Amino acid sequence: MMHSKFQFHYYVPSAMSNLPQQGWKVHVSAFYDNYRKVLKKVAKYCYLKRIPFKYVLSIQLRDLLGKQASRLAAGKLITIYPKDDQQFEEIVLDLYKALRNIHGPYILTDRRYRNSRCLYYRYGTIARQNRTIYSKNGVPFQDASQPTYANPTLAKDPFIADHEKKHQRPLKLFSEYEITDVYRYSNFGGTYKAIRLSDNLPVIIKEARSYLGESERLTAIKLRKHEREILQKYATTGLLPEVVDSFIESENYYLITTRVKGKTLTELKNHIYLGGVSLDQPVLIEKIKSQIVRIAQSLNHLFKVAHQHGLFLNDVSLDNFVIDRNEKITFIDAEASNTVKSPLLTQTNTPDYNDDHMLIDDLTLIEIDNKRLGYMLIDLVCSANDLLRVDPSGKQTRKVFERFCQIYNFVNLWDLVATLEGWKLANDNCTLSTVSVSEITSEIEEITTFASTQHYGIMPDHEYPRFNIVQVEDVLKNLHTRIIKRNSNLFTKVDAEDLLNVTENTIRIRSPKLQKELQTLVYFLLRRLKNNGREYYGNQHYLFTNESGNYSPYLVSSGAVLFASLSSLKHFPDKKIIRLVKEILPSFDASVVRNVSYSYGLSGIADLFLTAYEILGDQYYLHSAITKFRVIQSFKAVSPNCRWLYIDKSLQPKFGHYDDGTPGILAFYRHLLNVLQNNKIVPQERELSHEIYK
Repeated sequence: MMHSKFQFHYYVPSAMSNLPQQGWKVHVSAFYDNYRKVLKKVAKYCYLKRIPFKYVLSIQLRDLLGKQASRLAAGKLITIYPKDDQQFEEIVLDLYKALRNIHGPYILTDRRYRNSRCLYYRYGTIARQNRTIYSKNGVPFQDASQPTYANPTLAKDPFIADHEKKHQRPLKLFSEYEITDVYRYSNFGGTYKAIRLSDNLPVIIKEARSYLGESERLTAIKLRKHEREILQKYATTGLLPEVVDSFIESENYYLITTRVKGKTLTELKNHIYLGGVSLDQPVLIEKIKSQIVRIAQSLNHLFKVAHQHGLFLNDVSLDNFVIDRNEKITFIDAEASNTVKSPLLTQTNTPDYNDDHMLIDDLTLIEIDNKRLGYMLIDLVCSANDLLRVDPSGKQTRKVFERFCQIYNFVNLWDLVATLEGWKLANDNCTLSTVSVSEITSEIEEITTFASTQHYGIMPDHEYPRFNIVQVEDVLKNLHTRIIKRNSNLFTKVDAEDLLNVTENTIRIRSPKLQKELQTLVYFLLRRLKNNGREYYGNQHYLFTNESGNYSPYLVSSGAVLFASLSSLKHFPDKKIIRLVKEILPSFDASVVRNVSYSYGLSGIADLFLTAYEILGDQYYLHSAITKFRVIQSFKAVSPNCRWLYIDKSLQPKFGHYDDGTPGILAFYRHLLNVLQNNKIVPQERELSHEIYK
C-alpha cells in the first residue's frame, strides 16, 4: 500500500508497471452507509483479477460526498485502472452485474454505464503523472477540467450505442425561465438568479442533481423536496420565500421560489462593520450601533416567531438572511430547517456557529437556534466567532466579543448575546487606553517562555526585518514603473513588500537621489489613496484593494503605504506627505479585525499607529495603539489541550512566522514597551474608553 495527499490507498500488483499512460478507466461511487459493502465487492473482484485500483479512506468521505465537495472529484471513491480496452469492457460488464442493486452519487466528469447507479467511466490519464491527455495526432487536452463528461481525444467508446441521443422535447427550465446570474455552485447543484418569462417575475432556481448526496436517505433531491415542504407549511408566517414551482427534468429536481429583494447580512456586514470605524468618530459609531440594534431586535423577533410556529431554522448564518430597504429580514435557505416536533432530516455543523455545548443531547432545538443566533450577531459585528474553529468551547470567542463591546460601549448588544448564549456577566476592569510597562513586560515574558517550552525560535529584538536589497535603485525604478504608470487601484502583496524593503534600504543608504525618488513614489501613492476614497456611512475611507479584491488596511496592502510614508518622514520630513498621512490615517483605525497577526492583521495596524505617534506626536495615536493591544490580548489562549498562544492569519493554532504568527505580535509588544519606557508624557484617559462591566 502507499498513500497520496488525498489519503487514497492503492492496491498495486506487479501489473501496475504495464499500465498505459492514458486510456479508459472506471469509477465506482457509493454513499456513507454502503461504502464498505461496495468496497468489499470491488476489492474482491480486483484482487482475483489482479487489476490495479485505488480507494479513498473512510476519514475523507465527507470531502468527496458532502455538499461542498469538489464537483470534479465528487463521488470518485474507487478508481480502477484497466490495462487495455478489452479489459476495460470486461470490468464494466462484470461490475455492472455485481453492483446492479448498489446506489451511489452521480460523478459529473464521467459517463454513467447504462442504468447503473454507481458505475461510471471516462477516457483519461492512467500512468501519466500530469493531467494531460493526447489525441492520436498528439494534440494535448486537460483531463476532466470541467464538471461535465467530455471525450476530447475522440477515443472510441465501446459502449457508445448505449448512449445514443433520443429526441427530447424542449426543456421546461429554459423555455419558461431565463437564468440571469449564478449565485453559487455546489456538488449537489447550483443556485441561480432568474426571471419567469411569462410575467417577468424575479425568481430563484435551486437545482438538486440526481444521485448525489451523503446517503440514499439524504440525497440532494430529498433535501430540496424537504425545503419545498417547509416553505409551503410556513408560507403564512412571512418569514420565508414563496414556492413558485417545482419539477423534475433530465433526472434533476428544480425548486423555484420568489426572489427576496435586498442584500444578505453578509453583504450588509461590509457596510456596518463597527470594528473598522475609528474611535475618534463618536457620531458615526452611535449611528451604526443604532442600526445594529434594530437588526438584532428584528432577528430576535424573527426567531421567536419561527419558534412559536414550531419551526427550527437550523442552518443559521449571515448568508441565509436577506434584509430589504425597510429592514425587513427574510430567512432564505430552509433546506435544513425542520418542524420542532419532527425527527431531524439533517443537522448543520458550520464551525463558526456551533460550540461544544450544542452536542449535548438535552439541548433543545430552540436552544440550539438561539445559540446560533447569538454567534451570528457576533459575526455581524466583529467576526470573533471565527475563533470557534480553533476553540470550540467558545471561551475565546466570548473574550474577543467582550472586548469589542467594551471598546464601543455596546451594553445592549452584549446583554442580548449573553442571554442567547447563557453567559454570565464578566468582571473585566482593565482600562482601554492606558497600560503599564510591567503589564507589557509580563506579556513578553509569557510569549518567550511559551516559545522556549515549545522549542520555537524567536528572532532578536529589532524592528520589522527587511530584505537587504543590493540593487535598491533598480527596484525603486521598477516600483515607479509598476505603480505610477498603472491605471488601477490595486496594491498587491509584492508591491507592499517591495515598497517596505526599498524604504528601509533607502533610509539606510541615505542617498539624496534615492530619497527624492522614494518621496515622489510615496507622495503619488498617498494622493492615489486620497483619490480612491469610498463612502462609508457618509464618511470617506482611503484604502487600496489587494489581489484578493478586498479593501485592505493591512501591511501587505494599503498599510504598507502609510508605514513607508511614516518611515520616510522619520528621516526626511516633508510637509505635503505629513498633511496627507494625517488625513488618511483614520481609514486604518480598525480596532477589531479577523486576526491579530502582523502583516495580515491587527498587530501590524497597531504598530502603524504606534509609529505615527512617534513621528507625528498626536497622543490619540498612542491611545489607539494601546486599545488595539487590549484587543490582541483577548485573542491569546494557552491550554494543555490546544497549546497555542495566538492563531495565525489562516486561523490555525500555530506559532507561525513573523508576518503571520506570534513573532510579529511580539515585535509590536516590544515596540510598545520601548515607546512607553521612553515616553515622559503619561497617556491621559479619553472619554472614548468605557467599562461595560461594573
